[in-house]
Order: sequence, then C-alpha cells, then structure tokens
Amino acid sequence: MVTGTMWLGLLGWLAHTTIDEAKARGKTTFAQDLALHIICKVIWLAYLVLFATLSHGASISL
Repeated sequence: MVTGTMWLGLLGWLAHTTIDEAKARGKTTFAQDLALHIICKVIWLAYLVLFATLSHGASISL
C-alpha cells in the first residue's frame, strides 16, 4: 500500500511470512526475528529512497 507496487507488497509478505515461520519452528530467536523484520524495513526504505531519487533526481527532499 505504501509503494503502490503489488510486487513489493508480495515480496514483503513473503519475507515476513518466512521470518515468522522460522521463529515458529524454533530456527530463530525472538531477537533474531525482530532484527530480520527491522532489516526488511530498512531494505524497503532504501528501495523507496533509491527509486524516488532515480525517478525525480537528487533534488528531492525527505
């Protein structure tokens, strides 16, 4: 919903589902689960900034 891109939404859902499934199966700890979720958010943010910069030039303001 934030990006308006169905593929990014699907990719985000897949990443979070995989992370949660690993935690449920005991393959990751709570701290690892949280860190992976935060890393996903950082990746999505970096993508948005990169896409906005490439689309609108370096003069965008955050």
